[in-house]
Amino acid sequence: MILLGSSSPSTPAIIAPRPRRLRHRTTTPSLPHSRSPHRHLVLASSSPAPTPRPLARAHRPGAVATAAEMVFSVTKKETKPYEGQKPGTSGLRKKVTVFQQPHYLANFVQSTFNALPADQVKGATIVVSGDGRYFSKDAVQIIAKMAAANGVRRVWVGQDSLLSTPAVSAIIRERISADGAKATGAFILTASHNPGGPTEVTCLGS
Repeated sequence: MILLGSSSPSTPAIIAPRPRRLRHRTTTPSLPHSRSPHRHLVLASSSPAPTPRPLARAHRPGAVATAAEMVFSVTKKETKPYEGQKPGTSGLRKKVTVFQQPHYLANFVQSTFNALPADQVKGATIVVSGDGRYFSKDAVQIIAKMAAANGVRRVWVGQDSLLSTPAVSAIIRERISADGAKATGAFILTASHNPGGPTEVTCLGS
């Protein structure tokens, strides 16, 4: 089964990262198998609670930081397995048109979550961003929604969904949120030196 989340128009699915002065570390997630066995998609829809809750501390003197509470509901959708989804050392490298197939990306992302122990997913913090290649913003939305439906507590996304691979690595290793949370992994969308465009190569690494 694949977990996916959606948010109301007033609540973006992407959560912008906090200021850089905070720190963290990570563990390397297990990789999914070459063939996704999942037959269902699970979608989560969310809406903010009317009253925001204060965070543990503000980021600057005199400031009051708040975050809207989210409530999710989960539904299932049919899907099918795809061949050739075993990633190499450079991640899952395919043409953009392959990633755009119905639930192709979702199957791979769900396989990654399923390969991890449940306690490493529920309540976790992850990073999702990329180099701005074609389809990246759509992919970031899909991954963020699936993360929420799988129980991930926070998704840190770069401004406009942009973060270099070294930047993602640094965030995972060094950044700590105001309440002490650290990212345990990431989904990075990049195609390295390959040309970009709707018919060119892209890569998803986890």
